[in-house]
Amino acid sequence: IDECTVKILDEEMRRCYMHSGCLIVTPQHRNSLLLKQHEIGVKLKGLPKEDVIDILDESDAILEPSFQLVYAMGTKLHLPSRSNRCTMFQSLLTILSREECRASLRLVQDSAAFYKEDSKSGNFNGLRVLKLSSEDKTFLARNVAEHFVRNPPSDFEWLKKLKRRQDIDLLVQLVSDPEFQDTSIVIRDNPLFNLFKEDILAARGFLAYGILLHTLESRWGVSYGLRHLRDDDTQMAVPYSASDTPKARAEFSHPDVAIAYTN
Repeated sequence: IDECTVKILDEEMRRCYMHSGCLIVTPQHRNSLLLKQHEIGVKLKGLPKEDVIDILDESDAILEPSFQLVYAMGTKLHLPSRSNRCTMFQSLLTILSREECRASLRLVQDSAAFYKEDSKSGNFNGLRVLKLSSEDKTFLARNVAEHFVRNPPSDFEWLKKLKRRQDIDLLVQLVSDPEFQDTSIVIRDNPLFNLFKEDILAARGFLAYGILLHTLESRWGVSYGLRHLRDDDTQMAVPYSASDTPKARAEFSHPDVAIAYTN
């Protein structure tokens, strides 16, 4: 779209409006046109803000909460702390694969809460969450946080510098409790926490806000998987509508969820 096209569209819409006509467009095309004005810096004056009626067909699919129109503008930006987020989630999966961690999780023995899936050589041990109460989720998040802080993976050797029990308990609470207050102040006032704040915030996102457990509830190849397209070289996990059926042109809107499913 250029200025000439905008002028033609403006004149046609004004003429249609003056003669009591109507324009039938899809919602995504109208939203795209509205956003395009900001991208190219041109104002389409004839586009009415009122007298617009939405006619929904297949409303159960259109109004599905997971449906979201994303309009990309400008150049691509790197995800902040992408490396920290990816490494953190892989480390949390490593912790869940440890026998001592699984032994300490009394819930793992409950077949109604967990399902152990077969895993191939070189993969993480399969563990899928079936049904957990809010109390169980809180217990599991804190238990994983305890193992992460007290016996850290090789990528987080800096955690071994924590010698005082007070600092260890504080960090466990910080990364596992969603109601923890003054997170930024606590991180700022502790020199070691402030130096590795990206790691701490990544762990807090996966544990305290439930992303780890949320992604463990889904099934590979049913709820998510790869696109299997020749021209798709991203190898990022995408939502599935059914078994081995990727949703068309769909992606996970939350970057941490996309990272978790891809791992």
